[in-house]
Amino acid sequence: MLDRFAAALDGAAVARGVRRFVSTGWPYALLAVLAVYPATRSWRTGLDPLVDFGRELYVPWRLAAGDVLYRDVAYFNGPLSPYLNATWFKLFGANLTTLMVANLAVLAITTALLFRMLQHITTRGAALAATALMPLLFGFGNYGTIANYNFITPYSHELTHGLLLALLALASSWEVTQRGGRAALVAGLFLGATLLTKPEIAVAAAAGVGTSVVALGVAEGTATVVVIRRLTLAATGTLVAPLIALVLMTSAMPLPEAFEACTAAWRMAAMAEIRQLDFYRECVGTLDLGMSLRKIFISLAQVAGVIAVAEVLDRRVPSDRRRWLALLLGLLGGFYLIVHGYYWPIVERGLPVWVAALVCWWAWRVWVNRPAQGDAQGESGLTLDPVRPQRDPALRGRGGNLLNARRLAWCVFALALLGKIALFSRVMHYGFVLALPAAITGVVAAIDWLPRRAWVRRRRATLPWLFLPLLAIYLFAYQVQQARHIHRDVQLGLTVEDRFDSDVNAAAAGEALAEIVSRVAPDETVTVLPEGVMLDYLARRSAGTKYITWMPPEVLFFGEAAMLADLAASAPNWIVLAPRNLGEYGYRAFGDDYCVQAAQWIAAHYETAAAWDDGRWRLMRRRASDPRGS
Repeated sequence: MLDRFAAALDGAAVARGVRRFVSTGWPYALLAVLAVYPATRSWRTGLDPLVDFGRELYVPWRLAAGDVLYRDVAYFNGPLSPYLNATWFKLFGANLTTLMVANLAVLAITTALLFRMLQHITTRGAALAATALMPLLFGFGNYGTIANYNFITPYSHELTHGLLLALLALASSWEVTQRGGRAALVAGLFLGATLLTKPEIAVAAAAGVGTSVVALGVAEGTATVVVIRRLTLAATGTLVAPLIALVLMTSAMPLPEAFEACTAAWRMAAMAEIRQLDFYRECVGTLDLGMSLRKIFISLAQVAGVIAVAEVLDRRVPSDRRRWLALLLGLLGGFYLIVHGYYWPIVERGLPVWVAALVCWWAWRVWVNRPAQGDAQGESGLTLDPVRPQRDPALRGRGGNLLNARRLAWCVFALALLGKIALFSRVMHYGFVLALPAAITGVVAAIDWLPRRAWVRRRRATLPWLFLPLLAIYLFAYQVQQARHIHRDVQLGLTVEDRFDSDVNAAAAGEALAEIVSRVAPDETVTVLPEGVMLDYLARRSAGTKYITWMPPEVLFFGEAAMLADLAASAPNWIVLAPRNLGEYGYRAFGDDYCVQAAQWIAAHYETAAAWDDGRWRLMRRRASDPRGS
């Protein structure tokens, strides 16, 4: 015991431990420092009292209070995120602060995992530069009028939770060369959990994991039967989480209803009527196909121009001046874009094409560098054909063809995740998760993968020196854009833990909250239509009805007749009619050309108790003459 204590006090041992910690931990510390400014600047700002995020608070609050998802609260995504957030509410209190801190932890874990994974496919410098996009661009982004598209207050926790699970699945699949079938099984377990989030996440994760298992098998010369066994184990693991969820749901509802509830997200994604709404056509880029294609072409031309300039510098400029000239050109090019108003660099539109090109490149490299037939090593090991040596000199000493395989799997995952925004790729809106791996891939390719070809050929490459100032100005432009949307005009919330700042347009919602608190008794119910369950949450009043949102996607999925029948059966004590703009979906207004029958039923059974904002907002009380009235 004393010997061990003395050894622990050994100055040399302590110094070695400190050096080891510093050498491995400083990138994580730097990433944490980079997050401080955007986190403090955007904390509790920009939330919309009507759109999206109120559901992310109301649903777990009701589940923590004893309601059952799908049975008592209609929901169209997987059950994992609502019940996870309900757990945080039970443990630490049902309030906005609890959820934001939990989401900050998710962001931190995702960022650390990304950096660790990227070090397996690129240099540490490139991995750090790419991972810096998390705190500086994606984590706290508020680039529009609604701060629902970031990791702290996401419009759908299924995206942020699903991304973390998908990364864990992909990282586990990369270990099949060392751990064989066990790694494949673990990857399947994480993949199965993504099935309980959103389909776009699960599909991308499945594509990445499947590609990883197959590509690593090809790269190491594994027998086909072993690759098939690994895929089978991954598929088996995929079934575990959905089966557990199904069994748990059957404790509250019959098996057919539980199965229908757990697959709701997939059925909704398959509905052609929803995909044809103007909103979703614009999201994917098919609403104006010609414009989308033109912007993609311009994006490709811009990126090709940057690569061409770097190539010219490599060939024509002496090495002692090349990098300084590249830095100067990068700064001048970035400022030129800002001066001409390119706060949304169109370069993002070309991400699917560039990532698809990388998929083809790494697939080819995996294939041409595969071991010769008969050199397979079974579950692990890599034996290359002595007659056909590794053909990629850039990979010598860095893991060989297995590195190609991991890069291929990563690029396939990034490309698959872009599917929902394929012709309108961007880092804002849905892109805060869907375009995240692709954007990171672009940074890695520009700093490491593309220059490495020139590095092998000429021992120098200037593309990173040209790209890094452009990247810095690109991030600065987004910070400027975000600064325009940091509003603290109106404060909403009844407690310190729930309070947040919004813009001046939220004043009417604040009046609505005050009316609800003053007029609606705690044991009474109030439904906000067509959207605005945030007000129910802030006032801690139950909506009363199962269907808490009446926006076009929900009405098309659940059916207006079923929703109206539930509204009539539950007959909430109060109804708030909020002025939600439906133009993005192709409708005028609730009760005009949309949900007309529901509006007529409300007019027949409720009377106006208060109106404000030029009559655009109305608080309606159930008529005393109504047979359900008290």
